[in-house]
Amino acid sequence: MKASAALLKEDGSINFAGTGITDVELAQLASDLPNDLRAIYLLDTKVTDVGLPALRRFRGLQVLDLHGTAVTDVGMAELALLTELQHLLLDQTRITDAGLLTLRALTALQGICLACTAITDAGLATLSPLTALQGIRLARTAITDAGLATLAHFRKLQRLNLSNTRITNAGLLALRALTALEHLDLSGTGTTDEGLEALSPLTALKSLYLIRTGVTDAGMPALTWLTALRELHLWDTAAITDAGLLALTLTAPALELIQLGASPGITEAGLQALRQRYPGAKIIVYPLAA
Repeated sequence: MKASAALLKEDGSINFAGTGITDVELAQLASDLPNDLRAIYLLDTKVTDVGLPALRRFRGLQVLDLHGTAVTDVGMAELALLTELQHLLLDQTRITDAGLLTLRALTALQGICLACTAITDAGLATLSPLTALQGIRLARTAITDAGLATLAHFRKLQRLNLSNTRITNAGLLALRALTALEHLDLSGTGTTDEGLEALSPLTALKSLYLIRTGVTDAGMPALTWLTALRELHLWDTAAITDAGLLALTLTAPALELIQLGASPGITEAGLQALRQRYPGAKIIVYPLAA
């Protein structure tokens, strides 16, 4: 059995992540694989646009991970041929808005990851036909409040990562339509207490990340409507004190994981009250970042 076939898993996936394979090697290895390959992971390899034609024969491919590769907009034309793709990871690639325009053909996509790329609001708008999307990762991109209006098209969205983007409270109003949302990351954004009020319709939300935001004790009552919330991540959010923890015990009914920063305003007494309110929860207190 040849090397690539030996790596093939029973679920029809193959993982080359971190192997450093090149375009030439990918072409050679791909020739040994069955046409009905379902997933291929090329994370942090040396694959570029030149190597992507080797994937053409896998027309039933559902998962493609190109995270950290040197692929560009040029290579997106090859990916557009893979119309069965459901999950596409392009974090830390060289894709821009022009490349996203090509990907409009992938209407079966359920998840797309674009963190740390050069995409903008205009590029995000070109994805509006992809109404099957359930997950979008936009961390560390140039997305702003204006771009969030596009998200209203994705009514099936369950996972959204907007961490370390330029969004503010004003942009969060666009999220109110995403009532299927279960996981939301607003870490490192301009979110404050006022922004939390905009999230009240998101009653399916299970995890909320508010790391390094402007949220304070006064924002905790806004979580009252989030009755499905199980995870709350507040570490490195220095304005939370015992008063906020008290408000939390009165609002979020079923938390299972709580992450806090070691704020001067949080005492052992406050943490003890939290433990008593959520006896089965995992409560983690991190040192505040310097």
